[in-house]
Amino acid sequence: MHKIRLLSVCVCLCSLFAHSTCAQEFGVRTGATFSFFTNDFIMKGGNPGLLVGGIVSLPLSDAIHITGGLDYSQLSGQIDGSPQVTSGGAILTRESNITIHMLEASALGAYQLPLSFLGEASPFITGGLSIGYNLGTWDYFHVQHSLNQEITTYTGNENIKSYASNWLPAWNIGLRFVTPLEEGLFSKMLIDIRMRSSFDPPINTYPLTGSPELPGIRSISFSLGFMF
Repeated sequence: MHKIRLLSVCVCLCSLFAHSTCAQEFGVRTGATFSFFTNDFIMKGGNPGLLVGGIVSLPLSDAIHITGGLDYSQLSGQIDGSPQVTSGGAILTRESNITIHMLEASALGAYQLPLSFLGEASPFITGGLSIGYNLGTWDYFHVQHSLNQEITTYTGNENIKSYASNWLPAWNIGLRFVTPLEEGLFSKMLIDIRMRSSFDPPINTYPLTGSPELPGIRSISFSLGFMF
């Protein structure tokens, strides 16, 4: 149900942008993510990923904006499986480095902190919701096979989208720094720092780890953007 509500929020935001008479601003951004699988904010191991997308902003006042975005991003984290004993007596230990390729729409509010000594450089606090669509999920794994004190290791990759959710809803909070540009194609430069946390476990990791624990995923993104 909350996935339908998130989709409704994004549709309403797009409708607001389309019909508003306020000055809308459009831009692009690119950057990096650092993601990790976790339960109760316990970090399990993280990996970097790519972020690239578009931005639209609707200023309601000098200090309050509504912003939306459509991004391609990668959520990439590490999960270590519990040792498993095969029928032949060998012990298998698997380390999975999982990457989710995602197309994500976001709807955020932005409020500029009233720090008069910083002037226009005062940062915006951002917060809101997003929903991503899982374009593909891959596991780049490392397996250690141990039998009679002989250890063999091998690596590979596997498409595990069948274990993953198609829809990835999340909440977002962050900071945005805006710098006006006097000349050139772009009117503003943005530095956006954002934390994303999933509502639900994005992957059923039991087939990989042998553990019934289903981790959530969190990511921190850093991006540089330019507004037209």
